[in-house]
Amino acid sequence: MSLSTIFSKIAIKAAPVTAKVVRYGPEILLGGGVVATVGGTLLACKATLKLDLILTEAEEKIEAIKSFDIDAHREATNMPEEITVDYNDEDRQQDLMKIYAQTGLAVVKTYLPAVTTLGLGLACFFGSYNIQRGRIVGLIAAYKAVEVGFSRYRKNVVEDQGEDADRRYRLGIREEEFETTKLLKNGTEKTVKEKRKIIEGVAESDYARWYDKHCREWSPNPEYNLFNLKALQAYHNEKLRFVGHVFLNEIYDALGMERTAAGAVVGWVDENPDGDNYIDFGLYDPRNDDARRCINDDEINLFLDFNVDGVILDKI
Repeated sequence: MSLSTIFSKIAIKAAPVTAKVVRYGPEILLGGGVVATVGGTLLACKATLKLDLILTEAEEKIEAIKSFDIDAHREATNMPEEITVDYNDEDRQQDLMKIYAQTGLAVVKTYLPAVTTLGLGLACFFGSYNIQRGRIVGLIAAYKAVEVGFSRYRKNVVEDQGEDADRRYRLGIREEEFETTKLLKNGTEKTVKEKRKIIEGVAESDYARWYDKHCREWSPNPEYNLFNLKALQAYHNEKLRFVGHVFLNEIYDALGMERTAAGAVVGWVDENPDGDNYIDFGLYDPRNDDARRCINDDEINLFLDFNVDGVILDKI
């Protein structure tokens, strides 16, 4: 078996592992960064314990050099008179510089493993961030492409069949007949058939939501719901003017609705040539029968269809 064949088989076997490493690269780097940071901190603590010993030894040597007396040294060591030793201030200064250099080098060697490990942890963090940032940029570009294509499709539907058809197709609206019993003025009951619009596509729609009992701010009082929605809509329009942008998740938060992944990147931008330049909850949409029923106090639940500008991360 040739060497190239062996390498090819190894590459084929390793391909799934490599693909998973690439896929989970940010998580792996993040975990590595955490481990390296913790390890570097422990090494730094260990080095600090050694630092006292290094500095103590250096201080002792420095004190010995500064207090060194050649005559006392000659007497203490019984040095013969014929041996002459000249230890002047210049020699003393050179010895001190050597001690300083040796001490600095010892400190660097002591802390080098900790600094290296912490640096590796930071490199892992930055690597994870750069990979995630690149992926987010790519996802935004892909989302924008889908958004442009979908907007073009909706425009064609509106031009060909009208706005009502566009709304029906997008939200899955259909009409069904229901039998209901009504009490007549003479006290008798009569069974009549009524047509109601059923909205099936809320979960699959872009950003529309039901404002009902599952929302934190909802009330069984229709007048309160209408007042609250008007106030929140006005507030966020002012915020749009002041801040310059509003994310859809901010609206969801204010209404007590669950956040979504799309809500973190889509919203409204002030002075946007491609947008409406205002936030609309769909309260007064003449095509929205559910909105009209809520405004007329006939129903206490409201279907909100927000007029988001689309992805705004690249516009703020």
